[in-house]
Amino acid sequence: MSKFKKWLKKDYIKKRLKDAFYASGVVLVSWMSYHTLVGTQVTTLQHPPLSSSYKICFTGDTGTGEEGQRKIASYLKKEKCNELRILGDIIYPHGLADENDSLFHTKFWDMYSDLNIPIYLTMGNHGNRRNIGSWIRLAENYDLIKFPYYFYAEKFGNEVCFLSLNTTAYTTIIKGTHEKDQNEFVKKTLKEFKENCKFSIVMGHHPYLSFGSHGDAGGRLKRFYKKLIVGRVDLIIGGHDHNLGYDGQVAGTHNIVSGAGSKLRVPSKYKNLDKSNPISTKRGWVNFNLGYHVMSYLGEGKAEFVEKYIKDGKLIENPTKIVIEGKGVR
Repeated sequence: MSKFKKWLKKDYIKKRLKDAFYASGVVLVSWMSYHTLVGTQVTTLQHPPLSSSYKICFTGDTGTGEEGQRKIASYLKKEKCNELRILGDIIYPHGLADENDSLFHTKFWDMYSDLNIPIYLTMGNHGNRRNIGSWIRLAENYDLIKFPYYFYAEKFGNEVCFLSLNTTAYTTIIKGTHEKDQNEFVKKTLKEFKENCKFSIVMGHHPYLSFGSHGDAGGRLKRFYKKLIVGRVDLIIGGHDHNLGYDGQVAGTHNIVSGAGSKLRVPSKYKNLDKSNPISTKRGWVNFNLGYHVMSYLGEGKAEFVEKYIKDGKLIENPTKIVIEGKGVR
């Protein structure tokens, strides 16, 4: 047998080829879905000002319906978050078929409904594979689910500003109207936020910087981030890579990865290292343990992010807190 045939027989290679074959069909489906949008763009959601005791919890890449997801959900309940932000890939492997899909319950609602707090959603690449609009319809019927549109903006008082984006629009081969609409939305909203925001966050499933398996953003996604986001906001937080981590800052924009809400993926270069604790990198650290982040707003543009992860069956708090002195929108 030739070396090439042996290479093709490897389980990892077969899985990657299968994924690539499926993705080729996803590109067309995703492109078509952007031309049949559900709902309409919403005005900026207004919330009361944040206090330092108000906990905003972030996690991503959650929707396996397996033990890892249940563990994180149980710790989030003990955390007593005031709200939860899920950074994409809410239902594996292909998102929801429609709002009546049973996976909504087994891989989402059954996991988080006991938290009894608002759950704000950002869509990931797996959610884009089928019917994203089903989440808009579900949000209309479930008070705790917050997903008013494919991309949306929020303000807490006049100080803290959030943008939730569908970054998958910049990773498909075919450009859709969705990408153009989102670009215009970002330009318009950041211009409005510039007036009085003191701390700003962009939530997108795909991070700008990451030491995880997918690495830093490339192609149209990288160009989008560099042109419209980096250097203009205080933080980009995403998932996609199944780990936790802090990747430093570029032009005043900090980068956090929080994609360890149900399963992990460890790049080969880290395989032989001790992964029970965060691993230092040239920009910060990477953490290959299930976990999440907790944000507290300290006032006057200052926010603190605490990374929490499961080690030996216990929840551990990373002693290195990420404290960001925000400058609002530039």
